Amino acid sequence: MKKVWFFCAVLLSTGMVLDARELKGFTLGFGLEGNMNSRASAAVGGSLSACFGLNRLFSLGLKGTFSHNLGAVMTAEPEALFRYYARPLGQGAFFFQAGLGASLIFERGKNFSAPLGELSAGLRLPVGPLFFESSIRAGYPFIWGLGIAVVFRFGSSEPGDEVLRR
Repeated sequence: MKKVWFFCAVLLSTGMVLDARELKGFTLGFGLEGNMNSRASAAVGGSLSACFGLNRLFSLGLKGTFSHNLGAVMTAEPEALFRYYARPLGQGAFFFQAGLGASLIFERGKNFSAPLGELSAGLRLPVGPLFFESSIRAGYPFIWGLGIAVVFRFGSSEPGDEVLRR
């Protein structure tokens, strides 16, 4: 568990130490999620993500999701992600995302791990220097997840999403 918290601290400190003008294309997101990471009931949790836009269509990043079923099961899911932005519709852009990582499961004092694979789809809406995102995901070892996120954009000299300006 200490490694997961260390990972989150490194992601947060990277965004605070570097000059925002040097981070063009870098985003840092905070989210809330409901998912089926438990055998018996749904779980609630949050996520932290950091992404770098490769161009107008693709980005790479890291994401950590934490959830608890308010009973005996807690999970941590560090993963690497690849995102594709589909053609924009109006003021938003649809995205499709694939992720690979590990699922660290803590249940009644025992620790388990499993490989993690996920596919996600969502909608990103730009609002000034922020994005609001909603997404749905499916994969292994969880069954489903629904989330919302606020994403901070760094290094942009103009309002609006570069993904949306084609």
